[in-house]
Amino acid sequence: MARKHKIVTNKQGEQFVLQSFVVGGNYLIPYDGSKYWEHHFVPKHTWIPLSVVNFDNFDISKAEYEQFKAMCEQGQKQALDKFHASF
Repeated sequence: MARKHKIVTNKQGEQFVLQSFVVGGNYLIPYDGSKYWEHHFVPKHTWIPLSVVNFDNFDISKAEYEQFKAMCEQGQKQALDKFHASF
């Protein structure tokens, strides 16, 4: 399942990618603006866990994040169901 990056900006104008992982949670990861951005090239200590985000400081609301999270969980469930059905 391919999807474009969800870019989130803070009040200081810094950009982050909203990234969901099957294991490990959801993070705002600093974004350098490149087309082929990869999270594993960004030092993990700079990642912001969504569990501690103050949504007032970003251009995404808690409701928008919850919608994104639900979409990711549904996609992950579909992928796992397809994987398990292959056995």
